[in-house]
Amino acid sequence: MFAYTVRRLVLMLPVALVVSTVVFLLLYLTPGDPVGVMLGPEATEQRKAELRAHLGLDPPAPVQLLRWYGRLLQGDLGSSIFLQKKVTLAFLERLEPTLMLTLFALLFSVMIGLPSGILGIFAYPPAKVYFSIRQRALACPRLETTPARSRRCRWLPATCGTRNARRG
Repeated sequence: MFAYTVRRLVLMLPVALVVSTVVFLLLYLTPGDPVGVMLGPEATEQRKAELRAHLGLDPPAPVQLLRWYGRLLQGDLGSSIFLQKKVTLAFLERLEPTLMLTLFALLFSVMIGLPSGILGIFAYPPAKVYFSIRQRALACPRLETTPARSRRCRWLPATCGTRNARRG
C-alpha cells in the first residue's frame, strides 16, 4: 500500500505540470487584454505598458511560463491581484478552516458509518438495513452546507473565526 501511495504521489507531479500548462495556454489564448480590463478603456498606452512590465506580461508566453515554473520551484506562487497579497499567504490563511471542515467531515462519516457497518453485520438481510439508512440520510436536509444556518445553529465551523464571521 505504501508503494502504491508513493507511486500515485509521484505521478501527480507530471499531471499537475500538464494541467497548469494547459490552463496557462487557455488563459493566454483567450481574447482581450488583461491589462486593458484592469485599467479600463480610458488608460493611456504608457500606463498599460507600465502595468504589463510590473505584472511580467511583456515577454512571450513560453518565457512567462518558464519563469512561473522557476518561481514555483522556489515556493513562490505569485501575488493575487484580487486579494492584494501573496498567494502563499492566502493559501495558508484558508488552510485552517479547510482542515477543520475536513476533520469534521471525517468524524461525521465515521460516526455514521461505523454504527451502520456494525448494524449491517448483525442484521438480516443486510441490504434492508443499508436501504433504510440510505433513505434516512437522503431525507435529511443539507443544513450542514448552508453557512448561515450553521453559523446560527453553531453546528459547524462555517467560517472558523475568519473576519467574515464577525460580519454576520
